[in-house]
Amino acid sequence: MNRLFSAGALLALSACSMTSTVDVSVAPQLNATLADDVKLLARADTSNLTCKVFEAGYEAGRFSLEGLCKDTDYTLSLTDPSLLIVGDVTVSATGEPLAVDLELWPAPAGDGMSMLSKDGTLAVVGKYTDVQKVFTDDEAHLPVRYPRHKPNGSHHATDGSHLVLAGQPVIDRLAVLPLIETTEERGFDGYTLGAHWFAGIKFASDTDYEIVTAELDASRVKDVTDASGRVVRYIAHDALPPGHYALMGPEDRRMFVVTFGPQAAEAAASN
Repeated sequence: MNRLFSAGALLALSACSMTSTVDVSVAPQLNATLADDVKLLARADTSNLTCKVFEAGYEAGRFSLEGLCKDTDYTLSLTDPSLLIVGDVTVSATGEPLAVDLELWPAPAGDGMSMLSKDGTLAVVGKYTDVQKVFTDDEAHLPVRYPRHKPNGSHHATDGSHLVLAGQPVIDRLAVLPLIETTEERGFDGYTLGAHWFAGIKFASDTDYEIVTAELDASRVKDVTDASGRVVRYIAHDALPPGHYALMGPEDRRMFVVTFGPQAAEAAASN
C-alpha cells in the first residue's frame, strides 16, 4: 500500500536523519605529546546503539568526528589517560557543523606527584624516605621533623621541568618545607644528632632557631581544572629558590624530597 506524506512530514523526517560533524582543535600545553594511536571518543547517554559512541583519530592538531546523531548530547574524552582535557567537553549535535577548541595538559592518570620534563615526559615521584621527629630541648618543646636519609637530588626540578601535583586532596595535604642544613651536632630533648637537614627550621644553636617557610613564587605555579573538576598543579622549576624541599602532610610517616634549581656537586653524595 502506498503512503502519502505531506511536505511538512517529509521535512520532519529528513531533519531526524540529519547528522553532525564536529571539528575538535587541540592545543597541547607544556609540550604534551599525542601518540599516533590516540583517539577522541564521543559518548552519548542513550539506548540507541547507533548513536552511542563515535571516535576519531588525531591528525595535524585536530580530531574530526563525523555522523553524530542530531539532537543528542555527547561527552568528549581521550583514550590516553595521561592527557588532561581543559575546555567544554559536552557537545550538542544540532545537525550543523560544529567547532570545539580544547587544551591538553600532560598529567598522571591518578592522584599523586610526578616530574614533568621540558620535553613533556612524566615520571612518578616516589616517597623518598621516612619522617623522623625530635623535640627541641627548651620550654617550647617544638617538634622538629627531618628525613631519615639526607637529600641526594634524586628528584630534581630544573631546566624547564615542572613538579606536578595531581588531585585536590594531594594539593591540600602536602606542605612544601625547605630542608635546612645544620653542619654541627645538635642536641634535642633526649637525643643528639650530627650534621643533618631539618624541615622548615633553621638552627643557630640548640635553643636558638627560627621557622623557615618556602618562598613560593605564585606566578610560576598554575592550577589547571578539567571539565570533571579534577585539579592538577604545575610548579615550575624556578618557582622556589634553589635548594632541597620536603613535601609531606602533617601526620605523614614518609616524605617526598625534591631539589629545585642548580644542584651542587655535594648534594648528590650518598646518604
